[in-house]
Amino acid sequence: MRRSTKSTCIGVPSLVLAAILVIAACMLLLNGPISAQEVPGKLLFTVIVVDELVPKLVPFTDFRLTKHGEPPEERILRTDESGKITVELSAGEYDIATVKPVKYKGRSLSWSKTFKIEAGQECVLKLTDADASQSAAGRVSEEGQVYQNVKTGVVTVEADFGCGSGFIVDESGLVLTNSHVTDSTRWAAIRFKRGVRIPAVLVEEDKDADIAVLRFNPEAYKEFVVIGLVDPARGPVAVEGEKVLAIGSPLSQENIITTGIISKVEGDVLMSDVNINPGNSGGPLLNLDGQAVGLTTFGEGDARSGPGISGIVSISKALPVLERVRSKYSSLPRPSAEMLPDVSPVPIPLDALQEARLVERKLYKHKGPSKLDCFITTPFVDVSLEAAQERELAKGRASRTKGRGEKGVKEAYRFTHMRFYDLTDPVVTIVMKPELKETGKSKSGGFWAAVLGGLSGTYVHHKVELKFGDDFYDMQLYRGETLVQPVRRCRVPADILYNDFNVKVVDSAYGGVYRYDPMVFEPSQKLTIRTRRESNLDKWETIKFDKKTQQKIWEEFKAWRESVEQSQAGGS
Repeated sequence: MRRSTKSTCIGVPSLVLAAILVIAACMLLLNGPISAQEVPGKLLFTVIVVDELVPKLVPFTDFRLTKHGEPPEERILRTDESGKITVELSAGEYDIATVKPVKYKGRSLSWSKTFKIEAGQECVLKLTDADASQSAAGRVSEEGQVYQNVKTGVVTVEADFGCGSGFIVDESGLVLTNSHVTDSTRWAAIRFKRGVRIPAVLVEEDKDADIAVLRFNPEAYKEFVVIGLVDPARGPVAVEGEKVLAIGSPLSQENIITTGIISKVEGDVLMSDVNINPGNSGGPLLNLDGQAVGLTTFGEGDARSGPGISGIVSISKALPVLERVRSKYSSLPRPSAEMLPDVSPVPIPLDALQEARLVERKLYKHKGPSKLDCFITTPFVDVSLEAAQERELAKGRASRTKGRGEKGVKEAYRFTHMRFYDLTDPVVTIVMKPELKETGKSKSGGFWAAVLGGLSGTYVHHKVELKFGDDFYDMQLYRGETLVQPVRRCRVPADILYNDFNVKVVDSAYGGVYRYDPMVFEPSQKLTIRTRRESNLDKWETIKFDKKTQQKIWEEFKAWRESVEQSQAGGS
């Protein structure tokens, strides 16, 4: 009995094991080996476009992956920053296709490919623009395609006395521009686009050739292309009748394209009908290969005779300057990689500006340092002053027309009406203006004229002579203990040449115009202005910012701040 009980206990698991083996055998007969179906394969997928024999990745692009079957299985995959997709897939046949066409240099590229995944195997799939179906993106012209290729190589150059254009000619951060843009500047910045503004330094200037070279730190911003230069050793830089295009930053805009032809070649000056506006100076003139043939420099013409003709300094004048820079490259100053603040992309709401036109405002006159006047203005003050002037002009016209009979014209003065495209940057502008003062010789002359007049009992004429007291050099604004960088800055010349019977002013001096983001004027912290005059660069003069003025400025921008909050909420 004992033996029988032992044998029963061992037999139960043996029967279970036998059953499992039978079931497994049936599955193998019906479906084949389980491992062959369950082991996934791997897709290694890469997308590139070839630009002048250089492969460039296509990152962050969505592709639709479809597995053949009933019903088909779909999913969306996205290329990573390297333009690659790596994913495990079950064995089978697949299609992969772009969700949306990829726009690249005036072309619209779409990919579609069928491939097969084997269990446990890797499928390497590489697609290039040669594999894509292509179409013109919006019927872009040949000049437009060149623009798309090189636009990130064109920058706005900010300097002491204003701004112009420039273009990147070296991966190390060298920028070509005109020397009349830089004008021996002590300070410079490069602006790639709204919100991307970095420091630069002037490293070479040839005023006779009107060529300057600046340098920026490419570690600060890397999303740019280098614009190639035509090699004069291989032939003419340009020929008459050749199509060209100019890219620059006129009228505070960024990367505006104009097109035309080479009208005449005169030594190292190229003449063209390309339209050059203020701010275009220093930008590249490009041929249809995307190479710079020169630097756009000046325009001749007026509004009555049309755009006229434009002058371009040949690139052959820039090459020796660049060679000098490269020969001493290791000793060049390395600019900071900090990002400078820029004007907010959110404009001031039009209704707030329209409302400001109805309110009487004045420039904020602030206590200034010795021999300098300080004024502060905002866009709301500017439109208010403009509207007040228009109202005064309207009174003059109304007083003249109200008495006209039925046959006379009685239309009212036409006031400026702001429209949706009249976008106004939100900035607070601090102006430092040199004071005009009567000269000591003039004061002495006035005194003796009064004495002689008193003694003789007749009027003795005295001509007043005025001079500027000093020149502005630079300025700093502190919020608490923190130095605030301006979004724009420049020194501006004040030239007065006036001489009549009573007054003589023949002088030239420098003032300063610094613009700041309105958020700087939030009233919880005090503001302090520091200035230097040219007569003593070792001395900073400190002025405490008026609290009431700071509060008023902050309140003026309330509608704009609400607009910024709405914009940020919409983008989150």
